[in-house]
Amino acid sequence: MNAGRRLALLSAACLLAACPRLDRDWGTEPTSPAELPKAQASPDEARAFLAGFGREVITPPPGVPLGGHAKESATGVAAWGELEARAIYLRAPDGGELVLVACDLWAVSGAFVDRVVAQLAREHGIKLRRESLSIGATHTHHGPGNFAGEAMYNSYAQARAGFDPVLEAFLVERVARSIVSARAAARAATLELDHRVVEGVARNRSILAFMAAPESASRLEANAGLAGCGPAPELPEGPDRCHAIDPRLRAIRVRDLEGRLLGLVATMAVHPVAMPREVDAYHGDLFAIARSTAEAQLAAADRRPLVVLFNGPEGDVSPNWDQQSRKDTEALGRRLGLSLGAIAKAPESGAPLAPTLEHRHRRVRLPEAEPEGHAVAARAIPGRAMFAGAEDGRTKMQGRRNREGAVAKRERVPGQGLKLPAIGRLWLAIGLPPRQTPEQLDLVSHRIGGLTLASMPGEFTTNLGQRLRAGLHELAPGEPEPMLLGLTDGYGSYFTTPEGYATQQYEGGSTLFGPWSGPALVAAHLEAWRAPATPLAPAESAHAGPRRRFWLRPGPRAKHWARVAARVLFDQLEIEDGAPHFDFDDRFARPDDEGHVMPELWLDVPDAEGHWRPARRGLHASPAPFEFVRSVQAVEGQTLRWRGIWLGRSQDAELGELRRVPGGAVRLHARGVDGREHCSAPFSPGEPVPERLETRSCAADPTPPPDPRENLG
Repeated sequence: MNAGRRLALLSAACLLAACPRLDRDWGTEPTSPAELPKAQASPDEARAFLAGFGREVITPPPGVPLGGHAKESATGVAAWGELEARAIYLRAPDGGELVLVACDLWAVSGAFVDRVVAQLAREHGIKLRRESLSIGATHTHHGPGNFAGEAMYNSYAQARAGFDPVLEAFLVERVARSIVSARAAARAATLELDHRVVEGVARNRSILAFMAAPESASRLEANAGLAGCGPAPELPEGPDRCHAIDPRLRAIRVRDLEGRLLGLVATMAVHPVAMPREVDAYHGDLFAIARSTAEAQLAAADRRPLVVLFNGPEGDVSPNWDQQSRKDTEALGRRLGLSLGAIAKAPESGAPLAPTLEHRHRRVRLPEAEPEGHAVAARAIPGRAMFAGAEDGRTKMQGRRNREGAVAKRERVPGQGLKLPAIGRLWLAIGLPPRQTPEQLDLVSHRIGGLTLASMPGEFTTNLGQRLRAGLHELAPGEPEPMLLGLTDGYGSYFTTPEGYATQQYEGGSTLFGPWSGPALVAAHLEAWRAPATPLAPAESAHAGPRRRFWLRPGPRAKHWARVAARVLFDQLEIEDGAPHFDFDDRFARPDDEGHVMPELWLDVPDAEGHWRPARRGLHASPAPFEFVRSVQAVEGQTLRWRGIWLGRSQDAELGELRRVPGGAVRLHARGVDGREHCSAPFSPGEPVPERLETRSCAADPTPPPDPRENLG
């Protein structure tokens, strides 16, 4: 095999993952340093948690390669909605703290979490203990790549290689701001645990590996009464894939002392890959739509509860799409969102959580671990099944050599079992030297009252997640079943059971340190709770790789991506003919920009007095973020031309409400990175718009007079 072919193979090695302005509706801008509420006013408050929620937009400027689909990933030159960091801050009566943050990213490294802790202290005056913080990724494959702590991922997790320190600093600061905001919003609160079975959203994508583990029989029996996926002739035979998962949505409801909902912290195990990999747009996939759907149900006149949604053991779990598409992404996201809303609005049926906090941690060097007397592999090696892709997401490299189920007759590399290495020793030494791979992982877990929350620094399969949950529950048998936070506090690729690993399906081929690396992490979590609590020091950083900058700047690359977006984005996002859209100019984003680094876009309606105002739906909620697309269209010198598109005409069941606006007209409204505002000509929300709308000054359009037949005022 020639060198070019070997390098092409190596470049696909990270198929592992295929696996300061706030929005008007979300409260006030945080102060720095953030101040907690003053002394409690009553004995009830003194015995309660302080709890607060915060969010921050983390959508980067256009031009960053999207992380998660390896060399087949797209590039972010548009945004469908926003990427966000969402945080909850908890403080117990004894002063103990806990912060949980879920980010619309493909993964986070341990080094990233350490840098957020340092940023809070340095820029915001908040000293947070490292073991009191967990940051997770939702695992959207339409978030930015090139900010990982390990060179392996910066080289292979996206289409272009390199570590972007400017992007990392941007993300670190935005995540820190979400924590500052949550801390500033803290008030006396109660917490209760609940769960709900969600049918039809997820399915198992690796049924042969799932069936190899002994836990599979009890899982299938427990789910036998649920709706199934039906037969899939193109996939290997086996039990119904919708039964071979954990379908439970687990949630912590947070209410103030008057019983009003403040927010929800939830976990659901499913890969957010309902969108096709070739779409060149930032997007939070079905998790973003689920959150927005739930929050629209929960919004009240004086507050808008926030949903913080973590992933779970999703390593072998796909969305139950018919076809990867915007339509299926919206449908699955709404279905999950309705379940989130239902569990948030449920009467007090859950288990109350006592206002106490504990933390434990273990730092694991995988090459040195020996779970149950078995050695973990000394170095990371990708298997051939990794290059093939999952059974419902094959890659261009799948073939006779790179395929699922290809196993060796004997162990070729100590600790790697029957894995067939995808690349030879020379190219392994060149492309994956040890300091560039995730050899060291931090396992962090927390206990809220009697509920244990355990981080999983990677993609655990369903059965391995069940082993971790069962082991933790045995340590506290009278307490609630633990919640598992997937892709949290680090990313070590996939982890499966030894039985599943032996089948060398995609997940086993992507388990880098061999069949006993997963059990090693489970054992370390259990050991942590058998020992006293200790502080967690910052980890030694791995090598992040050569530095590059990916944000678009004036020049040929910006012009290239503008041409790409103008040519293909309408088709990629399945935007129908007649979708209202208009163009406007803005400057390029700069690293020192404090606010949004992508233009904001919303819908205006005229009120009964004849003034334009942002549209509202239902209970004072603004139109959902995923109704809007912003796309680069052209570059003229130092100026970016953007296109703002409204999808609501085709996707919103509540369109009738907009049809009743005075005069029957609405308009699109954009605010650029430069602070200037641009509006489209008015249009009817129920009718197709055959051509691009004229761009006007936002003050230039006279508002249509109210129609006396409409009873809106």
